[in-house]
Amino acid sequence: MTGAYDGRQVVGMDMHRLRSVLVRMTADGRKLETVRIARSPAALRAVIARAGGKPRVVIEATDLAVARIRRWSVLGGLINE
Repeated sequence: MTGAYDGRQVVGMDMHRLRSVLVRMTADGRKLETVRIARSPAALRAVIARAGGKPRVVIEATDLAVARIRRWSVLGGLINE
C-alpha cells in the first residue's frame, strides 16, 4: 500500500550511524512506505510530514539509539511536537 491515507500513522525508525530506515504504517499495521534516509534533519522532516498530523513515532530501543537521539536534537524536537 502506498499513497494517501487519512488515518493516524505510525512511523517506525531503525537508526544507524550514517543512515536510518523509516517505515510508515497505518494504525493496524499496513505498510505505507519504507525509506532509507541520510541522517539529516531535512530528510527526517520530509518523511514525518508525509505521516500527517501527530503520527506515533516508534524508535528502536537500544542504548545506542538513545545516545543518538540525544546527540541529534532535531529528532527530539520532532517527537515532542
